[in-house]
Amino acid sequence: MLLKGKGKPAFRWMQPKSTHPQTGLVVYNSLTKSKVPFVPKDGKRVNWYGCGPTVYDASHMGHARNYITFDIIRRIMEDYLNYDLNVVINITDIDDKIIVRTRQKHLLQKYQEQQNVLTKQTVEDVESAFFSFVKEKLGVLIANISEWRTFSESTGNGKDQAFTNGDPKMTMYYSAAEAAASAIKTAHENVAAGKTGKEELAALLSASEDVVALWLDKKLGSTVTEHRIFRDLAAYWEKDFFKDMDALNVRRPSVLTRVSEFVPEVVRFIQRIIDNGYAYESKGSVFFDIA
Repeated sequence: MLLKGKGKPAFRWMQPKSTHPQTGLVVYNSLTKSKVPFVPKDGKRVNWYGCGPTVYDASHMGHARNYITFDIIRRIMEDYLNYDLNVVINITDIDDKIIVRTRQKHLLQKYQEQQNVLTKQTVEDVESAFFSFVKEKLGVLIANISEWRTFSESTGNGKDQAFTNGDPKMTMYYSAAEAAASAIKTAHENVAAGKTGKEELAALLSASEDVVALWLDKKLGSTVTEHRIFRDLAAYWEKDFFKDMDALNVRRPSVLTRVSEFVPEVVRFIQRIIDNGYAYESKGSVFFDIA
C-alpha cells in the first residue's frame, strides 16, 4: 500500500491472501523485518528471478556457494513442497569489467603475435609496463629492477601487514609485479647471452601478462571497437560458468536472459527509477539516491 506524505512515497506492506492451500513455508520480509507466510500470486506457480554472473573471468568459490545455496532451496520447493517454479537467470554480458578485460586480452594477443623472438625492444616494453603497473597498483615509483628488489625486501616480500593493510588485492598485485620483475631480469640475461628464441620470449610474456595487458590497454585501448570481440569473451565465460554449475549438479534455469538482449528495457527502467526520485544521474552514470 502506498502512503502519501512529504518527500518520497512510503509503503506499508500487507499480507497477500490466497484461496489456495498453503504449504507452511515462510520467508523473511525485509520490509517488516519478520517472517511471513509465503503466498504465491498464482496457486503454486512461482516466478523466481535470480541474478546470474558477470561473465568476464572464471567462476570462483563465491559463485559456487551462492548457486548451490539457491539450488538447495529450489529443490526443496520443487521436489518436496511441489511448487511449480519458473526460474529466470540473467547473465550480465555488458559491464565495465568485461570491456576492460576484453580489450586487454585482445591487445595482449595481438602483441604476442607480433613478436617472433626475444628482442631488446620487447624486454624494454615489458619493463615500461612493469614500472607503470607498480606505480598504479602499488603506488611505488621505481626506475629499475634493483630498486624493486629494495622495495620488495622492505615489505617482507609483500607480506608485511603495513604494506597489504589487509587488502588481498595488494597481495595479488605484488605477486603479478614480482613475477614480471623476475622474468625481466632473466630476459636481460638471456639477451646478453644471445638466448633470444621463442622459448625465452614465451617465458617473458607469460610471466608478465598482467602488467603488459594493463600497459597495452592504456596505450591502445581506445582502438578496440569491434563489438564481436566483446561478445566472444562474454560467451566463452558464460559457457564456462554453466560447465562449472553442471559439475556441481546445480539445476539449469527455466529461462536464461542476457543484458545485451534487453538494453532498451534497461534504459527505460532506470529512467523510471530516476523519475520516481530514487536515483540521479552524474557524469554519465546513475546512482541510487539514499539521502
